[in-house]
Amino acid sequence: MNHRLAGIISPLGHITTDPFRSSAKPPLPVYSQTTINHLKSLTGLEVSPGLTNQEISAVESSLGFSFPLDLRSILQA
Repeated sequence: MNHRLAGIISPLGHITTDPFRSSAKPPLPVYSQTTINHLKSLTGLEVSPGLTNQEISAVESSLGFSFPLDLRSILQA
């Protein structure tokens, strides 16, 4: 390993798959619903129902890109 990268890249022995680790991100549906609930709590902000898979696919196709999974999850919540 390049010595300049040694302080940035951790060795594989430090990687954990423990789902209860405090730094783990919540699952996308939980994250999305939390975000939507926060937006709904703001005064004067109306949150409409989420988009369907077909609607999101149509937008992606017409604009030539794909939404990241986290944003797609929020748009569908």
